[in-house]
Amino acid sequence: MARTRKKSSPNWGAVQATANQMHEEDRKAVARTQSERQQRSSVPLEQIKQREQNTREINPKHVAALIDSIATLGLLEPLVVDNRYLLLAGGHRLAAILSIKETDSAVFEKVFPNSLIPVRVMPFDAAKEAEKALQCEVAENEHRRDYTSKEVRVLADRLLAAGYVSNRARPKAGEKALVPALRIIVGK
Repeated sequence: MARTRKKSSPNWGAVQATANQMHEEDRKAVARTQSERQQRSSVPLEQIKQREQNTREINPKHVAALIDSIATLGLLEPLVVDNRYLLLAGGHRLAAILSIKETDSAVFEKVFPNSLIPVRVMPFDAAKEAEKALQCEVAENEHRRDYTSKEVRVLADRLLAAGYVSNRARPKAGEKALVPALRIIVGK
């Protein structure tokens, strides 16, 4: 005696919605992975361009300590550059790398084979987005709270150039006030 099984029909709309959702999550995961690969890479030292101005002056004692650290452990934190390889953060690290290259080529080649320097590439052009570039530089140094008055003046000048306004009155709609931004940056 043959039994007939009643087939239950699936809710194809729900199945299609779930499949679409899974596909979208997979697409986002692939995009994230590609973005991370682009952001963390190595570039030849010769392609890294120095900034015209630094928020902090290069401290020779700090550079000397970094030289020892990099020679022993390698570069623990990559340099941060824009999409044209303009240095955004890591001026002391770059100074240490350049010093190692000049003074001990064997160590340089061991730590940086083929002159490839680890970098984190930020997906913007610092020349076109100066405020974003300054934010990267400041974020890199946010743990440091002992800015000199000269460094604060340099920061203020850069914020003014990025569109911040300095006035005693309350800023107009759309304006960014200089003093509160400086307070946040220097932690005072």
